[in-house]
Amino acid sequence: MFNMGILATNENRATLKVRIIFSVVCSLITTALLVGANYWVDMIDFEPTNAFIFLLGYSIILFLTSYFFLKTNKEKGR
Repeated sequence: MFNMGILATNENRATLKVRIIFSVVCSLITTALLVGANYWVDMIDFEPTNAFIFLLGYSIILFLTSYFFLKTNKEKGR
């Protein structure tokens, strides 16, 4: 998976904008792969509303994970 650490310069932590971009880009790629795999393997058309709900939920989860992970590392002094 894509490493968000390369987007942070030197010792600076990733900013809010970088975290949002990271979560949206990764969730877009994952949603596209999921929809493509479902169609290719099972020939099931994925509903656009289901894809959007998955995309929204996955991007929120990625954002919160990166936010809390980097926050705890910063507090530990790493």
